[in-house]
Amino acid sequence: VSIKPYPCGVLGHPTMDAMRRLVIAHDVQPERIVRIRVRAGSNILNPLRYPIASNELEAKFCPAFMVSAIALRRKAGVHEFNDEFVRSAPVQAMMRKVERVLDPEIEAKGWEKIRSTVEVDLDDGRTLAEEADERYRGGPDLPFTREELHEKFSDCASLVLPPPAIDETAGMVEALEDLSDVSELSRLLSAAPAAAAP
Repeated sequence: VSIKPYPCGVLGHPTMDAMRRLVIAHDVQPERIVRIRVRAGSNILNPLRYPIASNELEAKFCPAFMVSAIALRRKAGVHEFNDEFVRSAPVQAMMRKVERVLDPEIEAKGWEKIRSTVEVDLDDGRTLAEEADERYRGGPDLPFTREELHEKFSDCASLVLPPPAIDETAGMVEALEDLSDVSELSRLLSAAPAAAAP
């Protein structure tokens, strides 16, 4: 069983994780980024075919959007994969700094793994690089931690649940086998849309 860390094409997930590790480890601020290179094989670059995304659907198959969202917000969840964010000026500007590079060394390693490297040129002349983990985060070889699973649930649930109900629901779901009566969970979930409405 696998759980997708991001709501987009799975072939981009290791690259997004690499970008996230890089910006967090070096505390990279978006305004300092001059250029981003996504080095990968054709097994990634061909299916993730959009050089610049103009809407949510294209963003799901656009490496430039994937790394731009991470650069700008250090995350890329359901609140980033929407038309408003994709079309925003900061995102459109950042995507234009991203170059997709068909890397011959990565290509020569074959198609059986999702391999990539992210390089970020900064305004001080430094270039930072991070190689993607070939294991799929959220998959059998690199499963989510409890914290990552809760973060994913909270992000998705925030579309329909108010903040206090998110934690309460998560706790009930984790203890589902021990619940003697699921009516409280049913009540929480059935009232969710009205409670989360703006």
